[in-house]
Amino acid sequence: MTNTLFVGKNLIELDSIDSTNNFAKNLLSNSKPPEGSVVWAKEQFAGRGQMGNNWATEGGKNITISIILYPDFLEADKQFFLNMAVALAIKDFCEFVTGDEVKIKWPNDIYFRNHKLGGVLIENSISGSR
Repeated sequence: MTNTLFVGKNLIELDSIDSTNNFAKNLLSNSKPPEGSVVWAKEQFAGRGQMGNNWATEGGKNITISIILYPDFLEADKQFFLNMAVALAIKDFCEFVTGDEVKIKWPNDIYFRNHKLGGVLIENSISGSR
C-alpha cells in the first residue's frame, strides 16, 4: 500500500496502452473510480502532446500516468491553478531527485538542462461553474 493520503491508493497498472488519459476517460464514462486513482502504463504508444502531437514512450523508461481527481472546490474559471500546482509539484520532485534546477515552460512543459523531460496534460469535465 502506498503511503499517501489518497493519490495512488487505487492503482491500475498496464503493460502497454495507447494513452493513459484515454483509458482514464473510458473508465470515467463507465464508472466513478475513487478520487486519486492512478492509471500507469509501462509503455504508451499514442499519448497526446500539444497541438495534436503524439507522445510515445519507450517501455519501462518513462513515467506515463493519469490521475483521476474530482476538484469540486475549484471553480471553472480557476482551473489553471490545478495545472500550476501539478507542474510545480513535478518540478519540486525532479529537483529533489536530480539535485539540480528544473524549469517549467508554461503552461505545461518540464525542462532539465535545456531538454524536455515531459509535460502535463490536464483534461477537464466541467459541470455548471465547477
